[in-house]
Amino acid sequence: MPHTAADADLLRLLPFARWQLADASMTSYQITPATLAAATSRGQSAGPLWALLAHRAGQEPDGWRAGLDGPDATVRIVHTAVALADPPAALDRVAEERSVRRRIAARLAPGVALVEPADVAALTRALERRGVATQPEGKPAGAAAAALSPHESAALLLACAFYRRHAPPDAPLLPHGVLEERLRAELTPQLRAALDNALDEIDAQLDEDVPSITPAELPRPMPLKQIARCLSRAIERAQAVEISYDTGGQNAWSLRVVRPLTLEWRYDELYLRAYCTLRQAERTFRVDRIGAARVVGRGRRRAPG
Repeated sequence: MPHTAADADLLRLLPFARWQLADASMTSYQITPATLAAATSRGQSAGPLWALLAHRAGQEPDGWRAGLDGPDATVRIVHTAVALADPPAALDRVAEERSVRRRIAARLAPGVALVEPADVAALTRALERRGVATQPEGKPAGAAAAALSPHESAALLLACAFYRRHAPPDAPLLPHGVLEERLRAELTPQLRAALDNALDEIDAQLDEDVPSITPAELPRPMPLKQIARCLSRAIERAQAVEISYDTGGQNAWSLRVVRPLTLEWRYDELYLRAYCTLRQAERTFRVDRIGAARVVGRGRRRAPG
């Protein structure tokens, strides 16, 4: 899957595939019966996957899907609760009451019964009304995970940004833009502003030793659309680009030569992921903080796919 692929295509692929390796232009994934079974177990349908592969790779060879069409067997896993009575006769006695009996799904043995998770609370109240104490053990089956708080979302966003900036170029599972958008949607305006300030500080700390330039040395500013077009052509032709960049948005300008890899939207902002020749590592740049861009070197046009 090339890094320039649409987010929608990547989201359709990821539930069914396992990460293998990555380079500057693409990430490779493997599809196996095990990955398909895992996706099916999570309620995913393979139809969109086959449509995506047909669109990306064309007509599939004969027999390519052997063993991948579906699992050989399906095991149903039913979430339920177990009621254990001590002594066993206590459950048998109160089970004669209709309000208790209707909350029991099945009686397996004296003092042992199965209960639907949704009926546990009602069964507990019915038993207590008849003078039978209950003792819950473990997490109720099928209990939903608690939603993240805004502060937890902000902490995860900060961790994503830190990992993106420090991870090596071939690091697996870089944070996905859609995930970050969902996390950012949970933030309050105050938290969003605090997070942006923290990210600016991270950028500034990483670039403390980058030689700065004065306003007089800056290239002539360019419109944002012109900068984006220049970067897009450089990605297509594998060209290096010199950019003037305002680190942290604080008028801390520097000149860098980068090799653009991909442009991607993250919560209403366009970002450039590129190899920075100064840092000799991948870096992410906000496009609206690039003052000007010009191609350096002739480059070559990338082969399609």
